[in-house]
Amino acid sequence: MNFTLKHHYKRLQQNPKLINGVVMACSLCLVFFLLTRVVLSGLYNYEIGSEVKEDIYLKADVVDTLETEALKTQAIEKTEPVTYIDFSKLVEAKKKLTDYFTTLSEIKQTYADDRELLTRVYAGIEKDNAFDLTEDELHTMALLSQERTAVLQNYAVDITSENMANGISNATLVEASSKIDSFITELTDLREVEQTILKKLVHGALTVNRFIDVDATTEKQNAAAEQVNDVVYKKGMPLAYKGELLTAKQYQILADGEMLYASIDYAWMIFLGIGLIVLLLWLIMHFYLFEYYPSVLASAKKYGLLMASFTFVLLLTPFFNNVSPYLIPLPLFSMLISIMLSPAIAVPFGIGLLIIVTLWHNLSVGLSIMYLLGIIFSTLLSKNIRQRSQLMMNGVYTALVMSFFIIAWVLFNRMDINTLLVTLLMTMSNGIICAIITIGVMPIFESLFGILTPLRLLELSNPNRDILKRLMLEAPGTYHHSILVGNMAETAAHDIGADNVLARVASFYHDIGKLERPYYFKENQIAGENPHDMLPPQISAGIIKQHVAHGLSLAKRHKLPVEIQNVITSHHGTSIIKYFYHLEQQKNEHVDYKTFAYDGPKPKTREEVIIMLADSVEAAVRTLDNPTKAAVRTLIDKIVDQKREEEQLNESDITLKELEVVKDSFIKVLSGIFHERIAYPDVELPQREKEDINEANNEH
Repeated sequence: MNFTLKHHYKRLQQNPKLINGVVMACSLCLVFFLLTRVVLSGLYNYEIGSEVKEDIYLKADVVDTLETEALKTQAIEKTEPVTYIDFSKLVEAKKKLTDYFTTLSEIKQTYADDRELLTRVYAGIEKDNAFDLTEDELHTMALLSQERTAVLQNYAVDITSENMANGISNATLVEASSKIDSFITELTDLREVEQTILKKLVHGALTVNRFIDVDATTEKQNAAAEQVNDVVYKKGMPLAYKGELLTAKQYQILADGEMLYASIDYAWMIFLGIGLIVLLLWLIMHFYLFEYYPSVLASAKKYGLLMASFTFVLLLTPFFNNVSPYLIPLPLFSMLISIMLSPAIAVPFGIGLLIIVTLWHNLSVGLSIMYLLGIIFSTLLSKNIRQRSQLMMNGVYTALVMSFFIIAWVLFNRMDINTLLVTLLMTMSNGIICAIITIGVMPIFESLFGILTPLRLLELSNPNRDILKRLMLEAPGTYHHSILVGNMAETAAHDIGADNVLARVASFYHDIGKLERPYYFKENQIAGENPHDMLPPQISAGIIKQHVAHGLSLAKRHKLPVEIQNVITSHHGTSIIKYFYHLEQQKNEHVDYKTFAYDGPKPKTREEVIIMLADSVEAAVRTLDNPTKAAVRTLIDKIVDQKREEEQLNESDITLKELEVVKDSFIKVLSGIFHERIAYPDVELPQREKEDINEANNEH
């Protein structure tokens, strides 16, 4: 049983694609679970009057629409209507009275000589008068003197004008009529019959002239309704307890808060929709990897790091979102992946993460755009980070970009600027928090997944590290050689687009195996004595070969990254130690060359190839008596051609064009080291000048 488990585990380790498939499926399921949990969390299948089977707490702030609408209706009902006075009605009323008295005056003039005929004719003409005057009242009006008629006319017009000038509405018409009657009754200069006639005249002329402005009133009512605050039940508030019967109001609150689903079919629709969205995102992101970065899909370490960072940031989001939606650390993902893998991977997967977080936390459009800009900008700034202080500044600059967008968004949407200061404070904190978390968790990810970052490489390049300090003190020639190889390898790697930091740092460690027996290597032999002179060639070759194995052992002991270990084992490939091989050949023509060949492996990456070539070139250039530029170029061409003929570069992906660039880079570095110097001739100074120099020296 134990053997079977070990066997399967070993097979699993040897199959990174299978491991990545499992990681891919697990991360997909995790995202699906998180989204469905947040969407379906708090959904209940109740009807009005149903018995509540569990305590119900609101999962978010909910607006009570029924209560809010009731308050708005009350506000509308309490709103005084907007009215206007139609003065044309007053003109018509005055004209009505004036026409009546004009007609009365004309009839009086016509029949002034016959009072009986006057009363009879006038009563007949005004039988159906507009003021409902009786026959007796018409007789009275016909027989009134001109002065009394004028008094009645003036009273009728004045009272009508005064009341209609202030406006009379349907609601105030009865009240106005009552006040007019009381006023006329108190007029002592009129007889009772005259008061009665005056009342009828005024009532007959009086009409409604204050009307409601429908449009203005509607606008005023809408404004009053908008002033009503929503009735909000806060998140976490208990709505109903187990055993209660759900009321209509509670049911409505659940519906308004989208906490109900009508049937299980509806829930499955949600599951299906979320599943399709997540699956589509996963397919797009992984198709991108398949097309442009297949090496990530083929590496359990790199893909594991990518998914671990993705889920790590995703799981952090609810904690920060509970404090403020402006604190969600999405730029953290782009910083981690840009530094540890590649900026080109950080952007598409960062956008995928943003989409998931937007769905999960229901982010607004403005927030989503802000985080998109933060992801892109932090990725751009993470390309050439070599120090942790640069990473902190990345966080500050990213925060400034997001803050600038927030200001623009608030102005664009004419939003309330009272809370802008707090929002900007949260946004600025976001970028800084992302940088701090990146600095804190990066070493953990580096250790867990064995990923080598520029920051880790720079730490390894510190000359005060134990192994480099030993190399400097115990094998100074090898240390100096490694520094020169590092300069050459760094320049060449930079020129062909390889990892120049890795090339430089790995060069520092490529010969640490020589610490085992430093004086068996030429560069460390100071006194001129060579211990190999007393040893057979095979033994000497074995000692030289052993520096690779010793170097690997030291690297593992000091927990150096795998990439550096690979450089240590491959920087000689399977080439032959030619000097001792030729010595042995002179004694034994049938010598087995494998005895004098390194164990390999051959270099596989461009960085390993560059270090192999730089190591050979630097050692060979030392042998030149006159290292002119032409001589160095010829030597470099010869070494590169030999390595190609020996098939040492066959397993790498370096191209012939890149090899030419590497050669030029080596020339550029070596020209600065072995530059031509002017040979200064010996000059005999005149005696007087010698005395002047001696006097100057004595003064000092």
